[in-house]
Amino acid sequence: MIKNIYISSFPKGSEMSIDLESIPKRRLTELEKQVIDLRIEKLRLNRERAVLILNKGTSVYFAFIILAILGFMNNVLDIATLNVLVLVGLVILIASVLPYSKAMQKEESELSKMLDELTRGS
Repeated sequence: MIKNIYISSFPKGSEMSIDLESIPKRRLTELEKQVIDLRIEKLRLNRERAVLILNKGTSVYFAFIILAILGFMNNVLDIATLNVLVLVGLVILIASVLPYSKAMQKEESELSKMLDELTRGS
């Protein structure tokens, strides 16, 4: 019989182990199931929002980098402007990664808390 399940959908190094023997033996009511589904759906929406910000941030970063390289190669931009464009691109990339990492940390802690509530409540 399987005793543990490892969930590896979280970022590397933060695998979650679920002990199947600690799962509640009682049946969940329909209302409890719907509340759990809504909480998980809210976490998914927050993650999707963070992914959208991350995608837009990486797109803008690469656009700045390509613009800077092409402008410098065609002698349209001087070295100072090139440095500013690269720096602004990096700032945008960092600013788009932070909401994603915060959303993933929050999602992991909320799921762990939810799992603890379910296993402790039995």
